[in-house]
Amino acid sequence: MYKDNGRTAFHYENGFIARITPPQNNPKQTDLMIGSAVFQEIQVSCFLNDTAAVSRNEAVLNFITGRGNVTRTEVETFYCNGIRDFISGMVDEEFNKVSFRLDTGLAISYTVDLIRNAQNGQYVINYGGVETNGEIRTVTGNSLDALSSEMRNGLRKSDFTQLSIDQVRAQATLIPAATLSDAALTEIKNIFTRFFTDLNLSAYTAVMETYRVMFDVLLNTRNTKYTHVSSRCERLLTGLSEALAQKSFYRQQNLALHYYPYP
Repeated sequence: MYKDNGRTAFHYENGFIARITPPQNNPKQTDLMIGSAVFQEIQVSCFLNDTAAVSRNEAVLNFITGRGNVTRTEVETFYCNGIRDFISGMVDEEFNKVSFRLDTGLAISYTVDLIRNAQNGQYVINYGGVETNGEIRTVTGNSLDALSSEMRNGLRKSDFTQLSIDQVRAQATLIPAATLSDAALTEIKNIFTRFFTDLNLSAYTAVMETYRVMFDVLLNTRNTKYTHVSSRCERLLTGLSEALAQKSFYRQQNLALHYYPYP
């Protein structure tokens, strides 16, 4: 939930608005942003034939527009104008990241996100959880070599071994944005943007075909550089709409793994 000067609005955890905090003291912008999230949920629910969800979200959108700050047309325009940049940013984020278990060769291993900043070459690892009593720890380097040095000699050096450092360097070569061409990344952005701008069967087929191609490349070539590509497609859709991901990628993956238990 989101409160603006005593008024309560709705804040969706999934979808277009998921990572955006509505501004305070700007009721029109707030209602545009939250209304866009609700509008996306309506579109997804219609595509999934979830009539109960459609009715529920239509009531929410009517509540938002009924406050008089925005019209439904303004909400829909705001959504359509913003979704391309939002998806582009999501692709850049998700495809410059890999997640894996980091082995230390000792009694402990960590769940790790390795993130590359394509603009400045910086690398970051976030790791921990149960293994660190709930603490998520971070190590940063201005390059891959600098990250390795920080893991070896920095404040957190006791968390790592040479095995850990070697594994991080190997995983860095599997970051999808480093594996795929710029043209391929642009096409992924375009495919997902078309789908979320106009949710229809043809656009959905193109999204699923993208996932299938990425998955099949790994199966057919056994080339480990494609290990994380299809999973980032899943994460991308999950970040945009968890309900849609549960109906599509997860089902697709389960079927694929039933017939192809690799990797």
